[in-house]
Amino acid sequence: MPDQLLRTFTPWLLGLFGLATAVALLVAVHYLMQVRQSALSFLRERSRRKLRSSLAMTALFALLAAGTLLALRRLPEQSGYPDTADVTLTVPATPVRPVNSASMPRGTDRAPSATPPAGSSPTAPFIPTNTPTLTPSATFTPSVTPSITPTPSRTPTPSPTVPVLEAIYTPVTPYATPPADAWLGPLTVSAAMAANGVPSEESVEFQEGQRVLYVSFDYDDMLNGILWRYIWFKNGEFYAGGTRVWEWQNRGRTYFYLLPPGGFSAGWYDVQVLLEEDIVRSTRFVIRER
Repeated sequence: MPDQLLRTFTPWLLGLFGLATAVALLVAVHYLMQVRQSALSFLRERSRRKLRSSLAMTALFALLAAGTLLALRRLPEQSGYPDTADVTLTVPATPVRPVNSASMPRGTDRAPSATPPAGSSPTAPFIPTNTPTLTPSATFTPSVTPSITPTPSRTPTPSPTVPVLEAIYTPVTPYATPPADAWLGPLTVSAAMAANGVPSEESVEFQEGQRVLYVSFDYDDMLNGILWRYIWFKNGEFYAGGTRVWEWQNRGRTYFYLLPPGGFSAGWYDVQVLLEEDIVRSTRFVIRER
């Protein structure tokens, strides 16, 4: 909420300070002309004093405008989203069909094809009304190559045991089961999300205090009504998560994100996505101490 208020009122402050700077500068030019044109010395001296005051006001308003512009640019890119954790958003995408999907087990990587199957057409998924509509992207190609591959020896890969599933349980009622060829793409962790729904600043290593992290993935052959879960672990222990009913049609690209109070603290993190109680995707990243 504070970011939304700042993004709403900061442009007005920027315009106000810019206008004040322009007015103060015009007044300074006026007194400069009086200094040059006054024939009497006491009039010139009075004009000089007013000129100095006008220049000081011009500098002050210019500094205020520059500070406001800097504050506006440093606001989070996704400040329009609600300031709550584990909110799932989705964007439609050109259908991405796996090759030989019926013969490949769920949770494995599949080579995408840009050609949709005959007789099928993508259906626009539900977009929450309090979020902007995002432009679809046909393919996803990470623009940043992770600099390290974390391989901690003392932190085992967690599994969604019964207590963990109970911790993220919410009273939802599924009305469909996952098809045999339901497919979720690899998970990408990023610090920002571009306007077209493609992640930016993706990595496997982030700095302590990171305010928000996004987890995005492609999906295909899904059905509305499927029970799915997302779980965040920190150092092998349950950290956050939730249980939802799928509502975003059968194919496209989606993401969820986490806003922990005070930002992410140092440690190893694992993220898992489940269909019903089966892990279909997981990824790991590290938060480094400053």
